[in-house]
Amino acid sequence: MKKNNDIQLSFLVNMKNSAAVLEEVKYNFIYHYSITDFYDVRMTFKDFNDLYDGKYPGYRRCNTKFHDKIHSTDALLAMSRLIDGYNIKNPKFPVNKVRIALIATILHDTGYIQTMGNWGRSSIL
Repeated sequence: MKKNNDIQLSFLVNMKNSAAVLEEVKYNFIYHYSITDFYDVRMTFKDFNDLYDGKYPGYRRCNTKFHDKIHSTDALLAMSRLIDGYNIKNPKFPVNKVRIALIATILHDTGYIQTMGNWGRSSIL
């Protein structure tokens, strides 16, 4: 029988499903802040999905082996959990700083996405 401290965090969220990751990030966020303050994060995540899936006008689908969609959502969930843990034990971070941290994490590897006319080099958005 497993003890509570043997829970694998990776079993709590399907990390291959970006919508499931965003839902977990939202859950962590609204524990401390208003859902209305999550809007910019949600909209940035929509753009991120479109960009990495090749649906963003003028840009190719992500084709890097490590700096891909799963890596970015892994980083986003890790950042969300770090903020959540900090907020539980300390005075809460200001909501604007949390939104910026989450958005920066979502976008941290977008420079690897290539433009349609760019075959071999990265193009920063």
